[in-house]
Amino acid sequence: MREDAAPALVQTPVDTEDRLHRAAEPVLEKARSDVDGFPAVLLLADRTARVLDTRHTDALIGDAIADLGITPGVLVEEEQVGTNGLGTTLETGQGVHIRGTEHYMRVFDPFSCFGQPIVHPVTGRVEGVVNIGCHAGAEHPLLPSLARHLAQDIEDRLRQDSPLAQRRLLAAFQAAARLRGRAVVVLGPGLVLANPAALDLLQPADHPALQAYAGTLGSAHERTHRLTLSSGRPVRLTFTTIDGTDGVLVDIVPQRGSRRGRARADASGQWPLLVVGEPGSGRTT
Repeated sequence: MREDAAPALVQTPVDTEDRLHRAAEPVLEKARSDVDGFPAVLLLADRTARVLDTRHTDALIGDAIADLGITPGVLVEEEQVGTNGLGTTLETGQGVHIRGTEHYMRVFDPFSCFGQPIVHPVTGRVEGVVNIGCHAGAEHPLLPSLARHLAQDIEDRLRQDSPLAQRRLLAAFQAAARLRGRAVVVLGPGLVLANPAALDLLQPADHPALQAYAGTLGSAHERTHRLTLSSGRPVRLTFTTIDGTDGVLVDIVPQRGSRRGRARADASGQWPLLVVGEPGSGRTT
């Protein structure tokens, strides 16, 4: 990859029924109509930096972007084209403003880009990125705010498109996490939600213990256990089922006592001995 070369873009198929594309389509079309008269191009890419949709408010800027090969299906990762409004947003996980010559490849210098990640409100995973491009030097001061609002509107539609059970898990998590200082985790099928207070207490090796305890809840609505975390800190865990789902809300309350030793089950013997798994199971927020 050379900065003075033309981008070597890889073309891939695009699924127009992709949930991100479905959620974004009406948002992008409304935005295109709202900014009509200001030369701009709207780009949508998925989490692999594959362009899913392009829309423009002015034929000249639309043709200029298309002439560079930025069309639905192409990959614009940083590995392919260097610094850019789509790939760089995904790499950093936050909004970016790339002005003209800040692009790595010189062919993109005539444009400025405002990229914003799209984060799924239920899973917390980055689903893609929305980008607003305009002529370099003609940046409108409201474009960063517009990019953020577009991402938020797409995220709202992703939430509405989520299964009802996932929305209930998210609602239970948000309600529990509102209380200051409360450490909470929600465990669901293929989904883990944890607030900062819980992440401060837990290490990756602690997660199998929580999952194992959640699996013993059975038909009970709520159970409490005591556990010594891998850090050596003893905690009280309260597991509560979340109505209408297969998920469990876990309240974690630190207890006084030794910070040494490994995770273990309740001393009462009512529950089987638990040994936390190897590190690497990861944290999900």
